Order: sequence, then C-alpha cells, then structure tokens
Amino acid sequence: LANVGASRGSITRCSAYEDGGFRCERKGLPDGAYVLVASADAGVVARRTVVIRDGQSVEDVRLVVKGGNWLRISLEGLLPSEGGRVTIRDEERRVVFDSWFRNGTHRVSGVPEEAVVVADASVGGQWRWFARNIHLGDGGEAATHFDFAARSRLRGIITAAGRPLGGLQFRVLPAEPSAPQVRSHTNHQGCYDVYGLADGLHLVRTDAGHSFEVRVAQDTQFDIELPAVSLSGVVRYARTGGPVRRGEVRLRSDGYSHVARTAADGSFRFDGLVTGEHVVSVLEPGFERLSRNLWIAGEEAVELDLAEAAGGKDAPGDEWHDE
Repeated sequence: LANVGASRGSITRCSAYEDGGFRCERKGLPDGAYVLVASADAGVVARRTVVIRDGQSVEDVRLVVKGGNWLRISLEGLLPSEGGRVTIRDEERRVVFDSWFRNGTHRVSGVPEEAVVVADASVGGQWRWFARNIHLGDGGEAATHFDFAARSRLRGIITAAGRPLGGLQFRVLPAEPSAPQVRSHTNHQGCYDVYGLADGLHLVRTDAGHSFEVRVAQDTQFDIELPAVSLSGVVRYARTGGPVRRGEVRLRSDGYSHVARTAADGSFRFDGLVTGEHVVSVLEPGFERLSRNLWIAGEEAVELDLAEAAGGKDAPGDEWHDE
C-alpha cells in the first residue's frame, strides 16, 4: 500500500496500483519543479524532484522503497480533533518520512541508523510536539512512545508597560523531557490559554528572548509583565514628507525577527523587546532599502525617511531575506 503526492504550493494526491504504478494528474499545473512524496507500509520512500516544462507530462518516474531498520511509533492521548504528524529526519536533517497518524501503534521501515523523530499535533492555533533522538544501528529495531494525554492548563495575559501584547509568539518548555512542548500566541487582547501540558515546572519563552519559570498544576493563572523596552516610529517619503501607509518594517536581533505594517499615518510599534542591538529595516517598492542599527534599552522612537530608487525602480537586492 502506497500513497504518492506531488507538492509545489498545493498538493495532488494519488494511490499506487497493485503493480506499483501510480499516476498524479491535475490540469493546469504551471511549469516548474515538483517534489514527489510517497509513503508505504513496506518502508520509507525517498523523495524525488521532477521538473515540468512546456506543459509536458513527466513519465517513468521510479520511487524506491527502502526497507531495513524498523521503528515502532505509538501515539496516545490525541484529541478527536487532533491528528498526530510524525516526521523522521536523518543525521543531515533531511526529511525521510512524513505522515499523519491517529492514536495507536504504527510501524515504519527504512529508518536511518541515527534519526530524529518529531511527533506534533495542532488544534485551535496551538502546536504541541515531542522530539526524540533514535539510534537503531544497522538492521536494528526500536520503539518510541509519544503521550499527548496531558491536560493541564496555563493561561494569563502578557503586557509590557501596561499595554497588552497581541499576537506575541511564545513557547512553553517542560523541565521533564518526556512531557510535550507547546507553541502558541496571545490574542489581540494579550491573553493566552495553553492546554495539554503536564504538571510540573515549565519555562515560558517569548520569541524575543524573555524567559519565565512557572509551575503548572491543573489550571494555572500566570500573568507576565515584560520590561518597558520598545521601538516606535514613523516612516515617511523623503521627497514629499507624506506617510508610508501599509509599509513593511522588519526588526531583527540575535534570534529574533518580527515584521509590522505601518498605519495610515506611517507609524509602527514593536513592544516586548529584549535590551540589546537591533536592526530596523524598511522595504517599499520603488524606494531604496533603508536599514539602521539601533541599541534599544527602553522606550525608543525613530523617524525613517525613504528615498526614491534610481529610475524609480526597486534598488538591486531589495527583497526580504534572513541574514
């Protein structure tokens, strides 16, 4: 039994025939590279990349099932609305297996001798996961168990200088390695509600780098007040002095990157920052990219003026990228 999918933004799925043949067909596919992903009860199937040119079909593709090492994966405690996604990576962090499972025991063949197994489940904008390092050796067999049955809850509000922080991304990391980790975010009022935790000590860590210890037991209220470290400002066009509306402003520091949109008056704001050096950048089509290094230790403000690019076109290399 095998399932095959071709992925490039969207996914086309099909099942293999009894003789091992398969056909993934979808009208109107644009030219370009597509990744073939297959899963089979017999083992792990290597991914293949195929290229479609001039609207032609790609034929005679061979996908080889690799047997050998076996891993028994058991899942329990998933909610009815949750599916458990299991991903296996090799020593070079390449994905060799990726599939969805329900509660129960599942057997996977062809697992690398050294592997990282991640089991995650998401529902309601919250993501719970486990990560395990597995050693099988050559021709070995191993088992690993992921228990999502924890049901304790952690909730509260996150503020900075008395202002609720909406859309703040954070993780909840357990001190006990066998317990699930959680990734979530605050709502527009700065409130959060994380469930599916184990009882015990946890670390709440914001994407900006703040960390707070909290002991979770059944239903725990934990409000967080972040330091009054922020950056606000306004972005204007240098020639006219008019505001840049709906412009993208990116703020980066070590291990942190957030993007904000300017308001109708060109203003923007980042709250809940960690003291240190940051880089603020603005990218607007037809204008030179603007970047400025800032040391932020309190409530800082900045004014940014965009100059037109030569010829009115985007300056060379003007695109967002992580450095």
